[in-house]
Amino acid sequence: MKHVKRAWFSPFIRVVPADYEQWLERLALQGWNVDTISQWDSICMTFTRTQPRRYRYVFDVQLTPQRDYRDTYEQFGWQYVGQMASVVIWRKEYA
Repeated sequence: MKHVKRAWFSPFIRVVPADYEQWLERLALQGWNVDTISQWDSICMTFTRTQPRRYRYVFDVQLTPQRDYRDTYEQFGWQYVGQMASVVIWRKEYA
């Protein structure tokens, strides 16, 4: 069984933030998860095979985040996944 999956140009194919969030959530339910997101993931994002998980993803556009931006999300239980240009990706596991 394949343990790595790649998605090319994903933010350019799914340009609506809600569509991008739903796409990531569907992949997580199928057992395809991304550990971290970096600038290069806008070109090629790599997913690894894991246990299926129920994540809620947030695609948050932040041109100039405030100093306490990241701390605020983390205080509410969100996991920082990474950033591509001015887009920050957050996730939170739920039952």
